[in-house]
Amino acid sequence: MTILSALIYVHKCKTKEPEGRKAEHGEAQVGALNARNYDGYLVAKSDTTGLGTRRVAADIPAKPNLMNPMYHLVEKVNDRRSRHWWIRLDTKDSDTSHVISANLAARLDNLGDDVNHLYYRDQGHGANTGPVDFITWIAEVTGHDKGEKGKRN
Repeated sequence: MTILSALIYVHKCKTKEPEGRKAEHGEAQVGALNARNYDGYLVAKSDTTGLGTRRVAADIPAKPNLMNPMYHLVEKVNDRRSRHWWIRLDTKDSDTSHVISANLAARLDNLGDDVNHLYYRDQGHGANTGPVDFITWIAEVTGHDKGEKGKRN
């Protein structure tokens, strides 16, 4: 399966949005223009035949970088990023790939950041397991638990 055929397959699996609804949570939206998405860009980018005829708005090629954290950690490392990360995902989560969070945690660790990365077991997407642990971690990171004033490093 080629990238192009995979993209076409995924596109066909998508349900059509009702008239007037924003596509892809509105990430590609500009002003009042609704229903812009990346399908044309992805197809054009993957076209190895040179016969592509789809036109793509000039701002679309840069949009995926804005939503991809790895771009800001690999391609154009943001030295103003947070240095402390709490990353949780559930083993039953079908909305986010476990590889994504593992790669994110590994890259942050490689950059020398403080990473607290765990998988919950059988809680599903969006589980809020361990909020006390999260608050305790925030207190440790900020120095609040020791009565110290936290600082950004």
